[in-house]
Amino acid sequence: MNAESFRKRSGAGENSNRDDAAGTSKEISLSSSVKFSCEPRNKANDRKELYYKSLSTLKRLGYPSSQGIVDSAMSDIGALINLPPRLLGVLPSSRGLVAGDISLSILNAESSIPSLILDTKAFGNECCPIPGDIAALSYDKTIVKSSAQLVLIVEKDAIFQKIIDDGILEHLKPCLLITGRGYPDVSTRRLLHIIWKCLEIPIMALVDADPHGIEIMLVYRFGSLAMSKDADELAVPSVRWLGVHPSDIPNLGLPTQSLLPLGKEGTAKAEALLTRPYVQAHPNIYKEVAAMIKYQCKAEIEALNLLSSTYVTDVYIPGKLSTKNVF
Repeated sequence: MNAESFRKRSGAGENSNRDDAAGTSKEISLSSSVKFSCEPRNKANDRKELYYKSLSTLKRLGYPSSQGIVDSAMSDIGALINLPPRLLGVLPSSRGLVAGDISLSILNAESSIPSLILDTKAFGNECCPIPGDIAALSYDKTIVKSSAQLVLIVEKDAIFQKIIDDGILEHLKPCLLITGRGYPDVSTRRLLHIIWKCLEIPIMALVDADPHGIEIMLVYRFGSLAMSKDADELAVPSVRWLGVHPSDIPNLGLPTQSLLPLGKEGTAKAEALLTRPYVQAHPNIYKEVAAMIKYQCKAEIEALNLLSSTYVTDVYIPGKLSTKNVF
């Protein structure tokens, strides 16, 4: 861990009179304290719980009370021993949901009976919370049971709930629906990765036709920059972009009032996406992002329902799947 970079992250500033030796000593002390809270003899922690356990150490070392500092210390510990935080007993708080028929159990040495981790039947196969401890599961020790022949990732909770109410589980039966309720957390991504490895079924993503939605699809498929070291455990290369594609905007004749201006910030974000190697390596994705910049507008999934109240469920999703207009 670099002492100067750590002090900058902590907000100590250039006027700090601590020399490098003192700074490094404090960083080691903080990291040791954080690591102690994650030892196997202790129960698993989520990020917020670990932060509260570290407050006294932060105060003693003169650092401000900041979740970011604890997260940085945890990342440094993981990098030092070449393990991601999720395998150090630090489990992320999960906000993801899954719907459809699926159960997950883990094999353990203490018992011949697998331990049940997730079972959507207890929730009527609808809107089952994704447990945070899924983040630490290894797919080769996980038993996955599901009748699903397709997985549909939905960017947002509102659309996830809407298409369930509109009968999407029956339309695409048997299938699974997953949402990270926005930018996906580690547990949601890990569940999707385990499903991909164990079930080997098609996985589609339904996101807004805007830079943020496309970014979310890319995170599911290629991984995130912030967690690039964990890409092999979290990324799912088989994910395909079902929609909404920017080219759908003129092709479907969406009402003008349903469209939003891309703006300078959106244009800059879209242009940044075009520079990424994995976008450049996939011509169809590149063309769609470029089209969005050309049109200078974006559209949310909800805009499709202005064509009819159940358009997404009854027409759009089945149509994309039947024509294989996914990439």
